[in-house]
Amino acid sequence: MGTILAGALTSQTGYYMPFVYLSSVFMAVGAGLITLLEVDTPTAKWVGYQIIFGIGAGLGFQQVTLAAQAVLDQKDVATGTGIAMFIQLFGGALFVSVGLNVFTNKLVSNIIAAQVPGLNPAVIISAGATELRRIVGPQYLRAVLEAYNDALDEAYKVGLITACLSILGAFGMEWVNVKGKQLDALPA
Repeated sequence: MGTILAGALTSQTGYYMPFVYLSSVFMAVGAGLITLLEVDTPTAKWVGYQIIFGIGAGLGFQQVTLAAQAVLDQKDVATGTGIAMFIQLFGGALFVSVGLNVFTNKLVSNIIAAQVPGLNPAVIISAGATELRRIVGPQYLRAVLEAYNDALDEAYKVGLITACLSILGAFGMEWVNVKGKQLDALPA
């Protein structure tokens, strides 16, 4: 939805930079709200928070490649868009691993701190969230769910930090009016 909105409004206004900045703002707000999730957060809230974050991601996703097409010489467009896409995809792959590492480390320490008799943190990690109710006794379930939620919160903070830092890339981008410009690949 954010991608479609940004594309349509960029076509109308000719400027992509407002959507780069809005992307960072929406992603930071959405990620910040996601870090507020608790064990008992109603579905409407967590879905809404994800929608806000998703709109932000969509607003900015294509703007970098559009900027490369708008500001680079025609001979450099393919290289510029390739580099932009590589950085986006590499950053996503890298920070999924960072988030998982943060989550796993925090979950292990939280499970140990919860002092549930006979509960091995490795069992919780390998079972996943959907199996918690099956492998944890009802008297310890709340403590394990809170430990899991706290670990997720730490992982979500990785997303919040990267969303906030995304604004730094926007500061170096040029404001170019793309109305009337031919923004496709090299002519055949």
